[in-house]
Amino acid sequence: MVDIAMEADVAAPIIERFATLQGILEEMRHKPISVATSVDNACGEFKAAVADATDAFHMSWRQAFDTCGVTAGLIGANTNVFEVELQRVDAELAVIPDISGG
Repeated sequence: MVDIAMEADVAAPIIERFATLQGILEEMRHKPISVATSVDNACGEFKAAVADATDAFHMSWRQAFDTCGVTAGLIGANTNVFEVELQRVDAELAVIPDISGG
């Protein structure tokens, strides 16, 4: 017996929101390279002095966008996939273990 489940029309906008967010984050993953390149170019002859930092900036933001994009996709894909059977949960949690040691 399923006690809690979302209606499909209620879940649809949530799924769409996370799918849209995933797309936005996937597009954003390419933005930090242009920022890092701009910083490198602005430094002119001192480019080598900031290269490690701009590389780290680019890689860390790309990884952040990748991780958040994958997470948004997983949330959207898992929305309304699972159902909770409250009666079963109640029955399983109603058993109180004997911890008296006796």
